[in-house]
Amino acid sequence: AGSGIRVWKADPGGVNGVYLSGEKILLNYYISNGHREDRRLELDCQLRDYHGQECFSFKKSLELRAMRINQCPFPLELPDEQPGFFTLQLNWSEGNVPRSHQSSFVVQEQPPEPPDPFFGMSCFNPSRPELMRRMGVGTRGVLFQWENCDEEGLAKYDQTVEENLRHMQVIGQISPQGNRKKFGKLIAENLEQGQYPFPEEMYLEAAQMAEKLAKRYHGKIKHWALVEEINLSMRNRAYEKERYVRMAKLLAQALRKGSAEVLVSGIGVSSGDGRNLPRFQIVGDLWSQLKDDLDGIGLDQYSHPGTFGPGYKPANSEDSQIYEIMLAAGQLIKADGKNHLSIDEKGRQLAAGLPLDSEYARSMANIVVREYIVLKSLPELRFWLYHRMMPWRSGNSTEFTMFERQHPRHLVAAYAFAARKLCQARFLKSLAVHEKMPCRLFEKDGMHIISAWLSDTEPDSRASLRFERLPGLNVCDAVGKRLPLSQDDIVELSLGEAPVYMQTTASQEEIERVFASASASLPELSASMELLGRRQLRICLKNLSAEPLQLQLQLSGRDYSRSLELPTEPGMDIIAELGEEAVGPGINDFELMARSQGGHNYKFTDQFELFSLKPLSKPENLSGLEPILDMSDGHRYINNLDYIASGHWSGPDDLSATVCAAYNPEFLFFDIVVVDDEHRNDNGTQTLWRGDAVQIAFDPYRDARKKKNLNVHGYFDDDLMLSAALTEQGAWLYYERSPRAEFHKKAFATDVRRDESTKTTHYRLQLPWAAFPQEFKPETGKIIGFAVCILDRDQNNSIAEYWLQSGPGLAGGQEPALLHGLLIE
Repeated sequence: AGSGIRVWKADPGGVNGVYLSGEKILLNYYISNGHREDRRLELDCQLRDYHGQECFSFKKSLELRAMRINQCPFPLELPDEQPGFFTLQLNWSEGNVPRSHQSSFVVQEQPPEPPDPFFGMSCFNPSRPELMRRMGVGTRGVLFQWENCDEEGLAKYDQTVEENLRHMQVIGQISPQGNRKKFGKLIAENLEQGQYPFPEEMYLEAAQMAEKLAKRYHGKIKHWALVEEINLSMRNRAYEKERYVRMAKLLAQALRKGSAEVLVSGIGVSSGDGRNLPRFQIVGDLWSQLKDDLDGIGLDQYSHPGTFGPGYKPANSEDSQIYEIMLAAGQLIKADGKNHLSIDEKGRQLAAGLPLDSEYARSMANIVVREYIVLKSLPELRFWLYHRMMPWRSGNSTEFTMFERQHPRHLVAAYAFAARKLCQARFLKSLAVHEKMPCRLFEKDGMHIISAWLSDTEPDSRASLRFERLPGLNVCDAVGKRLPLSQDDIVELSLGEAPVYMQTTASQEEIERVFASASASLPELSASMELLGRRQLRICLKNLSAEPLQLQLQLSGRDYSRSLELPTEPGMDIIAELGEEAVGPGINDFELMARSQGGHNYKFTDQFELFSLKPLSKPENLSGLEPILDMSDGHRYINNLDYIASGHWSGPDDLSATVCAAYNPEFLFFDIVVVDDEHRNDNGTQTLWRGDAVQIAFDPYRDARKKKNLNVHGYFDDDLMLSAALTEQGAWLYYERSPRAEFHKKAFATDVRRDESTKTTHYRLQLPWAAFPQEFKPETGKIIGFAVCILDRDQNNSIAEYWLQSGPGLAGGQEPALLHGLLIE
């Protein structure tokens, strides 16, 4: 049994810890007593809710038999029968050593019948139909792998389809890649010989099997999805685009031949094509060739950055731009008379090993459910298949999950309640109260539901929403717990990161009238700044209220002031001339004071780190310059301090770098010396960043914050992003983004050399100014947005898991508004 007393296993009961109202809650603990005598174990127990608040505590004594595992049932009665997420923590001491263990469970109302197809689970989840029924899942993806479509394999698929169809619709999924297990070797040989790689037999076999599947599941599977992140395939191998278009046409025809009424969607791409601006260039190109064959598109539209945990800064439901991205996808297909849009795979990641009551797990639940609510307001979006319920590691330190082993996390409860509350709900409109307080109005069964939350970068922020009481109003939290309301004529709700649901019998007209006069305890104004040059500062202003603002502006410690009227939308930017108060290399602090006509005072601060970019007469002298960056201190430059604590980064000999930079009228030069104990990069030119590499980004016009103020996020077509690496095929420089067609998505040979005796990799990069926007000139005193990352791939990983960075905005979350600056001397 082992030494001491420990919880060997805990069974949360129910179905994977999910109970329905009226079911008795019974947890079973299996506690090992490794002592040679019987022991009495005195436990202090606390039950906490979704928000981490204590529901109640109690003491329990257990008699443990010696040298064995003891089964200990824990029946619980909740003080009320409201739904929610709960953690039970057991605390005890052994000697003077405190010990504890956490279990969790969820209680929800009976699931909707039928469930809403919008709430789905992807094909990567195990077939657990009863668990999914309890969670309110309405759509289940089933992937038919070509190599498993013999009669034995099809019999297993029959069972999966049938057991899921009892509770939800099934989406059949097949891959346009064909049977790579059977034809992969021949494809590789053809590529090596410079021939078209894909044999005719692969196409014919796939089409025959697609027809067979459609016939077999006629009337049962009414929607087939062609699933493949084709943009990634196109990066890695030649002829993939041609193969995809032909195979998609053949499969669509074959499926309809097998079952004439089926709907067929495709053109799955990974999330970058939707995030990049202009959006969906790859999807648009493929759709133009397949719009007559497909009924719509299904995307793998992940939000980025999407990891929750210590040191991570994930995008929330608004910063992720998920609504704007999917709206653009819907507009693309609706222009051709099609209206089927879906998300075939999307999830969020959580740092591995966090406790069940972790604030990060709760934050992930809040944001995921907010995205479900946001996307429910797009009528053409038929379903979102959530990526993974059960833990699946995407690296050594993060995992996709809704459960921790058999115990549910917060997301299970929040997802299950949203799937009930918004089941078959019809979106009506957004209610304008405040930009940071999104409110959406839905109609369901003659009632109206209003969702609301506070959109802020800090999960613990809160603000009040005040409005006239609506008839028949009740309010519940993210997991369905009823919130108490006063009987006053004015209702005041405290909103935070977690969504709340208001339900009322009021008419739509009355709701709109009430919310038009609602107030939020939030600032009227937002502002940001960005340095354009030694003597120029751009101030980006945005009116968050519903009325124009009269403002007085003052830069603290600098000779600048101005009065202006700020309209309600769009944002406004003004240029402040700094005169003789110039800025220079290093840290530059700015403080903007603003006063509105209502007497409200605001203070905004920004800090800009600038690196000196000096002229160079002779390129060969570059390595003799003083570095602009010495990245030997991992505590300062590593992307996440957890990678130091976990031992991923063990010191400067593991990974460090110095960066020298200079320019002449034709080129921007970088001399980067990387110390790395092992160099690994076996990737193609378009995926250099997956291995040991250098990545650099530029915002030439230093206008990312101006764009963000207008709700345009991410790298745009006037920005640059590139990677450089020494691979098995040589040294390459790849422009992932450039405003010039002769550079964009193109690879060039470059100078990268590895010295194993010193464990150094030396990058000598010459970047032509011709790769920058045509109108851009490298003038003295100008500042360019800039970031550099040194990526490190460990031996057992297929991708670089951590990196050193000059600052945020590139790897781990592409946001040019966060870039530091290069000051042209």
